[in-house]
Amino acid sequence: MKESAAHARDDWKYLSMVIDRLLLVTFFGITLGGTVAIIFSAPHVFDFVDQREVIQRLIAASQQDAPAATTGRL
Repeated sequence: MKESAAHARDDWKYLSMVIDRLLLVTFFGITLGGTVAIIFSAPHVFDFVDQREVIQRLIAASQQDAPAATTGRL
């Protein structure tokens, strides 16, 4: 009787390990797939951005706002 109970317990342990690994692989696959899908569906991830142009535009915009900021008026 004890041998059959121990054998059944070992079988359940093995089955739980198999299910655990299956769920781990499923979770990893869904997480990786979702991450890749989100990254590749983003519209501007792979676009080239001219950083110098962006910096010049920001500097020009901040210089236009500078006189109002130096006078203390909002």
